[in-house]
Amino acid sequence: MNIQMKLLGKKSNQTGFTVLEFLIASTIFVVVMAAGSDFFNNMNRSAVVNSALTDVQQDARAAMLTLVRDISMAGYGVTSFGACPNAITPTNSNSGPDGISIANMATIATTLAAPGAPGNAKITLADLVEGTISFNGIRTATAVLDVGTTVNISPALDSSGEQYPAGTPILTPGCVVYSLNPATRELSRTIGGVGSVLASGVMDMQFAYALDANGDGRIDDANLSGAYDAGDFVNLPADLSSIRLVRVSLYLQTGQGDPRYILGVPETLEDHDPTTDGGYDLADYQPFRSRVLTRIVRPRNIGLP
Repeated sequence: MNIQMKLLGKKSNQTGFTVLEFLIASTIFVVVMAAGSDFFNNMNRSAVVNSALTDVQQDARAAMLTLVRDISMAGYGVTSFGACPNAITPTNSNSGPDGISIANMATIATTLAAPGAPGNAKITLADLVEGTISFNGIRTATAVLDVGTTVNISPALDSSGEQYPAGTPILTPGCVVYSLNPATRELSRTIGGVGSVLASGVMDMQFAYALDANGDGRIDDANLSGAYDAGDFVNLPADLSSIRLVRVSLYLQTGQGDPRYILGVPETLEDHDPTTDGGYDLADYQPFRSRVLTRIVRPRNIGLP
């Protein structure tokens, strides 16, 4: 009898959660889940925005590499060609993107079908090309038909060891035009009227130029600071043959908006302040992450003695 009473007493003390305890636990669970959901949503939004910005930057870097290569080769083999009256012909604007036209050995016309050995005055090409040619931007020569796709070149390859393997790109002169369409935000490279889009998400492209107008071999002190600095670059040179350095700036923007991103004003590049453009609207910039990519390039074939 006593044992049964003790067992009954123990059972009566084993009670479950009260309604109040259940409500408190449920509330805590909901709060924790909501906080976790917000955290993961924010992480996901950040990942999407960062991925979009990375894609834009990668495209722009690839475009910048091409642009830098063309500018560095400006005037190589040709000082003007077609629609390019000069080795470098700037197009300047303080109310929109700049442009630039470059005359150089810009077009891969064919390749060497057989190795070009030291001392050779003849080379065999995969496809016939005559006139001024370049061995992958390393040296230039004049090619004249011999037979088939074999051409005589002048000057001949240096007999002391100059040689090029089969497959070496053979370049020909071209006029390269870089332009940016503000409506589509596409940066294009055009040769001989045939254009290709190098990068998207580019809001602005600006150029500035450092000069050596007196030919003393030093950059002109344009801002009279007593030293070479960023202020020595001008937007439109009076004498294009005096260009010694080109500063290229690209303003990049994601296509994926970030509602948490607050931008005071868009970036001003060189002489272009977007806030003074006709039709300027901060909403075109406000929700989008942006970056500026800048390079200074030396055209290696301009100003040579």
